[in-house]
Amino acid sequence: MLFSCASIYTYSQTGRVGINTENPQNTFHIDGNKDNPATGTPTALQQVNDVIVTNAGQIGIGTTTPSQNLDVAIGNARVRNINTNIGDAITDRIVVADANGVLKTIPKQNSLIFGGDLSDVVSSSTLTRPALNSTPTLSNLRTVNFTVDYTSLVTLDYTISYNIPNINDLSDGFVRSLSSGFTFSSSATPSVPAGTIFAANSTPITTSSSTGNLPGFYYLSGSQTLRLNPGSYQLNLFGSIRNSGVSSVPFSVEFGSAATDFITITAKAIQ
Repeated sequence: MLFSCASIYTYSQTGRVGINTENPQNTFHIDGNKDNPATGTPTALQQVNDVIVTNAGQIGIGTTTPSQNLDVAIGNARVRNINTNIGDAITDRIVVADANGVLKTIPKQNSLIFGGDLSDVVSSSTLTRPALNSTPTLSNLRTVNFTVDYTSLVTLDYTISYNIPNINDLSDGFVRSLSSGFTFSSSATPSVPAGTIFAANSTPITTSSSTGNLPGFYYLSGSQTLRLNPGSYQLNLFGSIRNSGVSSVPFSVEFGSAATDFITITAKAIQ
């Protein structure tokens, strides 16, 4: 049985209700522009101004075949007064859209993974290179374990202090060098296998004076941004010294004596 009122409301024998259409496509169908055909399926252009509720309770806006509980085929959605809702920075999740426009939530990737407060993270360590030996002495100064939740651009920064305990080590005028940098304990990316040095810095050290000292602290810094996949990583900060190879004087350097040695790890999710 079919009833109509001012050609606006149409009830069909199938139990469907149509507004501005005698050809409702599902349980409740509004044809906003009254441009749907009397029979058959409306075209995509005709559906743009339609709203439909299916027998499964799904709502389609701009489509007569919604695939989600709320399916907006074209245009943008707006929530008024959303800024009055105060979120929780710890437990709230991030809303994203997949390639098909389906809204989903993902946990937040903390942008600051480690550090950020300039606290001293490196204990003092003295490295010594014997006389007549130019082979570098390398020491692990600090290990940091961290986790990346999503494919991210991860920036790793450090600043490490050093000082020369005895200037007599340099009195022969031969050039020595200091260096620092990061390594991963296991392969992080195809281009950064385990043990590969990155974010490296170095400086030459020399003097011909055998008196006085080098007061205070000096610093080496480095930074590198890497694309890292989700996973757990072990990062090592190392210090290294190299003697001249021809000097008859051993060479010692103390790393990490200052109170402001730091490592900072930040991440920006890209997937």
